[in-house]
Amino acid sequence: MVREPVALGEREPTALGAGGGTVVCGTGTGEVFVWTPGAQVVRIGDGGGRVTSVAVGDVDGRAVVVCGHGDGRMRLWSLTGESLASHRAADPIRAVAVAGGRAIAVSEKYDLVRDLHSVVRLWDVSTGKQFGPAIDDHFQGLHGLAFGTLDGEEVLVTGDGAERVRVRRLSTGRTAHTFRTGDIGGIELLACGEVDGRPVLVSTHLDATLRVHDLATGRRGKSRRFSTRSPDDRGATALATGRLGDVPIAAVAHTPDGGPATVRVWNLRTGDVLGEPGRGAGGEIRTLALAELDGRPVVAGADDEGTLRVWSLGPAA
Repeated sequence: MVREPVALGEREPTALGAGGGTVVCGTGTGEVFVWTPGAQVVRIGDGGGRVTSVAVGDVDGRAVVVCGHGDGRMRLWSLTGESLASHRAADPIRAVAVAGGRAIAVSEKYDLVRDLHSVVRLWDVSTGKQFGPAIDDHFQGLHGLAFGTLDGEEVLVTGDGAERVRVRRLSTGRTAHTFRTGDIGGIELLACGEVDGRPVLVSTHLDATLRVHDLATGRRGKSRRFSTRSPDDRGATALATGRLGDVPIAAVAHTPDGGPATVRVWNLRTGDVLGEPGRGAGGEIRTLALAELDGRPVVAGADDEGTLRVWSLGPAA
């Protein structure tokens, strides 16, 4: 571990994001903690709806934190806690991101009992205005969601209950193309990355596998299993992608063979496990982010005991 753990008190960590040397953690009480090495932890927000997603980036030349809430709120903050924008959608916010120089939120209307398909909308967080058409073709709702880049354009990638992946351009909100992840193992989590210069989609599935797909074609590479007990040993709780030097990596939080919660770091090029930071420490890891702090690559994780931890992945560059 490279930093002392950050205690969140009785608050349940629900979302984690990182960027520009800053780690941001959302909680079940609606508050957000902003942590930058060498500075005091800043708590922003006034409680309320559960934080479902957080992101860090630059909007109009200013470093910002974006957060989405289960009650439909979408908010924009400075790193010091100044409120820059606050709006509310009619449906829960599923994800937020900073892409193309603007803060974006994704909402979803879905009732598990009554609805066969969900209704997904894209929002500009700064203005509170919807952009692009409503999306009503996700069978059994959203199963995984990620932001990435394809052909130089920012895209939103979503999965559904039929194991279909849709790639949409954020500039228009319209579908670029679709593909399926395979004929077994429902989609759990999605994340975008890059392997050998090609954009890829990384996915975890209910058969306890990690899969890598070419984002442009949908072609799937080899599947990697989390444990020998698959498909009974299921339930990845968090997924993040990034790079360790020139090696494309994915960090996955999982409970192998019913044992202690483990974070595994995978080489996406070879499928090898590079390490297991934080094995057995604290509670079950609920959310992850890959970041660079003080020039050192790290993996940040928040557990169900309300503690944020950071582990080194190697020496500073």
